[in-house]
Amino acid sequence: MQGIPSLEDLELSSINIQLVWKHKLLPTCSYAQNLTCLTIKGCHNFNRLFSSSMVKSFVQLKTLKVENCENMENVIFEKELTKEEMMNKKTFRVLEFLSLKDLPRLTRFCNGNYFEFPLLTSLSIETCPTLKTFISDAEENNSEIASPTLFNEKVILH
Repeated sequence: MQGIPSLEDLELSSINIQLVWKHKLLPTCSYAQNLTCLTIKGCHNFNRLFSSSMVKSFVQLKTLKVENCENMENVIFEKELTKEEMMNKKTFRVLEFLSLKDLPRLTRFCNGNYFEFPLLTSLSIETCPTLKTFISDAEENNSEIASPTLFNEKVILH
């Protein structure tokens, strides 16, 4: 998908797919590097959007909206990471706006280690009745999330 290097805004709405991209997205993928706005809505087959190792590929992402996805459990998940990768902080360097809306199965934004949102100015969480915590290191197959608070020491908001 190197053929669309100028793509800045991507909206996927009511499409019947399970994955947008491979979970091993390379940091050199030009379509990810220039993306500033990503909107996913009405995509009921998604239960996860992207892996934590992919976060570094979205260097210009300012807006992330995930709406009305019936089966979304985590927006970001950790998969097949080395021990060193698991210890590194994941940073949404320029993310300013994050919206999670109408996600009935969402239990957490992500599982894993520390995430940073240094420029986040707007966070909207609406109609996510099963959301227990924003970030959790609980195992995927563990239905109980250990932390009873929405924001814990794993979330750094500057």
